[in-house]
Amino acid sequence: MGKLIKVMPGFFVSADSVLSDVNMMQWIHAKQPEAVMNLISALSFHGLTTQIPAYLSVALPRGKVIPKNFVTPVKVWYTKNEWLLCGVTQYSGAFGPYLVTSPERTLIDCFRYRNKIGLDIFLESLQIGIREKSFNLNQLAELGDIFKVSALMKPYIKTAVS
Repeated sequence: MGKLIKVMPGFFVSADSVLSDVNMMQWIHAKQPEAVMNLISALSFHGLTTQIPAYLSVALPRGKVIPKNFVTPVKVWYTKNEWLLCGVTQYSGAFGPYLVTSPERTLIDCFRYRNKIGLDIFLESLQIGIREKSFNLNQLAELGDIFKVSALMKPYIKTAVS
């Protein structure tokens, strides 16, 4: 009989399961369907950073929680309910569905949280995304308007595009 490991309270998986961010998001989604992978974890998911995330970044609406005591570190970022699913895509994996912010939404979030995660992460992902044509600039502008950061981001985007 195979061995099991506890990934969070009440949730066990086979000991040979990979403990990746994607698998963790699937397990978190099973417990908290509103959870969305965001920030550095989403940048890594979309191939828009060279950094290895130190923790899994998860967005939740204010007032919601995820189970504690994960196998890997998880950082929760709370957001307004109406903003949570804006610019989010659902994926499916071996352990079920999970939500990830789009490349454009991820860039917007990195800019919004630049004082907490660092401006260098935003700049690197912007350069990689522009070089690899990973961003839809129209969608980036629309999301920038929704999150009220368009005017602040415009000089950075103009510099990266030129």
